[in-house]
Amino acid sequence: MFPGDGIGPEISQAVLDIFNAVKVPIEWEFHKIHTTSVSPDGDLITPESIQSIRTNKFALKGNIGLLKLKSIRSLRYSYWKRP
Repeated sequence: MFPGDGIGPEISQAVLDIFNAVKVPIEWEFHKIHTTSVSPDGDLITPESIQSIRTNKFALKGNIGLLKLKSIRSLRYSYWKRP
């Protein structure tokens, strides 16, 4: 789960509440999308977050302020599919 910022955490919490209410058996890992690079390649999510997505084959992202970001390369689906 990447809660995001602005209204993202509020919306993400609503999703968590719904999943809990219907008893979906998910153990959430929480990760952050950064607004500045966290790697020499310009990634906005950490290698640990990328590995989590690769391992779990699923991620849920709350709203983020894209206007704050200079690049969204790390948010593209194809990014974490690469070797």
